[in-house]
Amino acid sequence: MCKRIPIKGGRMKKIVFSIGLLLLFMIPALKGMGEIITPAVPDADKIKIIGGTIFFDNRPYLNINAHLTRLGTPLLGAKIRMNGVELRGSSGGFYAGAISPYKPNLGDEFVFYIEMPARLPSGGVSPRREMVVLASYRIDNLFIWISPTHGQVIDLAAYPLGEIPVRYKFTGTHVPFQLRITDQVTHAEIISRIIDSEGYTIPTAALRPGKTYVFTATTVYVPGCGPLGRFKLGKPAAPGSEVRFDTSHGGGFSTAPAK
Repeated sequence: MCKRIPIKGGRMKKIVFSIGLLLLFMIPALKGMGEIITPAVPDADKIKIIGGTIFFDNRPYLNINAHLTRLGTPLLGAKIRMNGVELRGSSGGFYAGAISPYKPNLGDEFVFYIEMPARLPSGGVSPRREMVVLASYRIDNLFIWISPTHGQVIDLAAYPLGEIPVRYKFTGTHVPFQLRITDQVTHAEIISRIIDSEGYTIPTAALRPGKTYVFTATTVYVPGCGPLGRFKLGKPAAPGSEVRFDTSHGGGFSTAPAK
């Protein structure tokens, strides 16, 4: 049986003080043993980002854009990057950049980073600045264009039923896209339609022999997920933030002269 040793009040205060002092010196070592949880960013410091990337296959390149605001006011002079590319700022809180050449692949991720003051575990702000994730997007679906192809010559007489099939596919589920066909010379719009189901045909009656046309097929914005994948927001992102990935196919085709 252990003998209880009485401790006087003054001695107890010294022991408690010594333990507290020991823990104070141990904090840096304890932090090194595990991950430090960064405190949440105050609402007043959060940044709203609206933007994303769009792939133009006829170039080919990836256009990057972002609009930044804080509490409804355009954020100017921010240092923002997407996958290592620094975006150039302009008036109104708009930022832009590009990656060329570029070809999208399933699983590609676009990560937007923004430079912010580093936050201390105590909740205070450090003079040191760091790049933190504002938002990210992963490609889960690819929009692949098959025909008409750029430079193709179409013989209208070869389609007696009056319909030219448009061929394309998605690696995942079908998503809406806008098909536009214009006259190359007059720029008159021949067709402008949202294709929200599989299969579409161009009526030959809308085209004329011996003419050249320009076409674009661009995925349509779908709120909440973007058309071709999913996005995630980082801690600094304000509610309502969203980034997306779109694809735009384009080119020109011509019709054979009348026989």
